[in-house]
Amino acid sequence: PNQRGGITDDLTDWSPWQTYELELGATGTQILSPSPSSHIQLRIQFSSAALAGGQVDSLYFEYSQPPVVTSAVGEISPTDVPAASLTSFTYAVRARIEGGQTGFNAMRLQTSALVDSITDVRVDREVVEYSIEPQDSLGQEYLIHFPRIVQDQSLLEIDFDARVFRYGTPFDGALLDTSTDDVPLAISAGDAVPGTLSDELVVRTSLTGDILPNLSVEPNPFTPNGDGINDRVRLTSAVLRLTGQTQVDVQIFDLAGRLVRRLEDVVEGSSPFTIEWDGIDGAGKLSPPGLYVFRLVLDADAGTESRVGQVAVVY
Repeated sequence: PNQRGGITDDLTDWSPWQTYELELGATGTQILSPSPSSHIQLRIQFSSAALAGGQVDSLYFEYSQPPVVTSAVGEISPTDVPAASLTSFTYAVRARIEGGQTGFNAMRLQTSALVDSITDVRVDREVVEYSIEPQDSLGQEYLIHFPRIVQDQSLLEIDFDARVFRYGTPFDGALLDTSTDDVPLAISAGDAVPGTLSDELVVRTSLTGDILPNLSVEPNPFTPNGDGINDRVRLTSAVLRLTGQTQVDVQIFDLAGRLVRRLEDVVEGSSPFTIEWDGIDGAGKLSPPGLYVFRLVLDADAGTESRVGQVAVVY
């Protein structure tokens, strides 16, 4: 026992363990393998109480033979950016396409960063037409359609603008053939463009600076008169370098120092947030026109972070 070595994962011959997402139910979970493989290993853990038991009723796989492409490598640039700042990125991909494979005409981009817009798509440096199909309401997953790529080692480049809030944010991609039911192939980090030194699909941010950067207050002044135009003021910022849930409190005072309204929100880790005030005070009445002072407070591990500002109510 005193000479026994530790147990390590064999990442040369096997991909890392992946957990099945139970909440997805019958839709299943895509198995992310570094390349097409003829073997798969399963580990099923049961949890039961007293005399209750468990069993597997069914288990099945869907696979593509041949796959859409044999393999795909990608890299993103830049890889070091200011946190929460709108940054222009380029996602470059090269795929190994062999005989009998259909190629691909779409790429799925998934990230916890906030994607503002996709601005250009190029194939072998030539700009091509494209369309975008959002896959969620948070702006974190997109399906990007473009003319089919069937030439081996063609260079696909996608330009987009995004805000990164967390150090080590991954930009996961997969190649698809939307005209078939073939399984998408995950893009692995690698040297897609020899002149680009990143070879990564992860973006880093600074580990110093404000935890609450770039607080914006819009519209200011605002008019909570119920006409549907500028009825609410939005306090927008981001929480940086925090991993767990964090409570954000906003207190609104009149110029005499009386508390008018208190607003609360919970932010999940390093991410953007928006808190809105509709002009209603704590008693449920519409606040009179005038100038108000707000104080935004966040309790972080390193202490309390706060911001103070003014907002005007007009009619």
